[in-house]
Amino acid sequence: MEFLSAEAIALATALTSAGVGVTVLKGLHTARYFPEPGTRPVSDIDLLIAGGDEETLASIMQALGYERGLVSRGPPPQQEWRQPGVPVEPRSLCFVHADDPWSVDIQTSLNRRYAPGAPMIRLDDAFAGGARAPWLPVPEAETLAQPLLLLQLAVHASCGFQSLTMLRLVELALIIRRDVAEGHLSWDAFLALAEQLQALGLVYPALRLCEMLVPGTIPAEVATRCTRQTPAAVRRVVDPMTPANAQRVVRYSIAEKFMWSGSRLNMVRQLLSDVVPPGIGSASGLFGIYRKRAWKIARQTLSR
Repeated sequence: MEFLSAEAIALATALTSAGVGVTVLKGLHTARYFPEPGTRPVSDIDLLIAGGDEETLASIMQALGYERGLVSRGPPPQQEWRQPGVPVEPRSLCFVHADDPWSVDIQTSLNRRYAPGAPMIRLDDAFAGGARAPWLPVPEAETLAQPLLLLQLAVHASCGFQSLTMLRLVELALIIRRDVAEGHLSWDAFLALAEQLQALGLVYPALRLCEMLVPGTIPAEVATRCTRQTPAAVRRVVDPMTPANAQRVVRYSIAEKFMWSGSRLNMVRQLLSDVVPPGIGSASGLFGIYRKRAWKIARQTLSR
């Protein structure tokens, strides 16, 4: 954590000095809610910049010795940057090791969609409204302020069960308890923002499991309104889960895959997107995707 914090400070300083607006996301900011920052494991530095600053950012990253890595079209779109010589495989599977792989992940949007047939969660609308605060290590950079901070973390945790880790549930509970106690988080403001963005039913998995893990964290009224706006298909998948078994790394079901689609038309759209994924520009790329899918079926990681 000390090493990645120093890297994040250096990056934020270099970028803001060049006029690039930087927002620090997730672990490097939320670690302050933990009893000791080192107890919040991180493997990357997540930064948000404006789309128009991508060229300036690229020149600065290259000047600092970083190389381009994987690109995710999203949403949200994301570019990975890595330092040469950084390992690509974990040093240990038992704990977070100082020599584990790490990267800088640059986003140009907070918007997220759980699946091609699911609705877009337009967090950028709230971000444009000014839900930001200075990042204390580099005040020229920013972080998300409440209630957008909680909404963004809950959306991220709910976006696929590979993200529903015990760590993220603990993180939600720590943030909620501290910020409510200190007057930084208003549940009325959270409900208003989530309903304005039509996202209240989309954070059901994270809020429900957080309350199961730490009872009394989510007010009953918030939980009730969230449940009312959650699709029945989602509740059928999520309700049998507990914090102990919610995370799934490779195994998933057809019901889970289509639970956010909401209608038969959206299911068809999602199915068509799966048949020919967007952005695949070659037959070899499409063949590679189908080869991976065939391997998953052979390993029986897909179920009903």
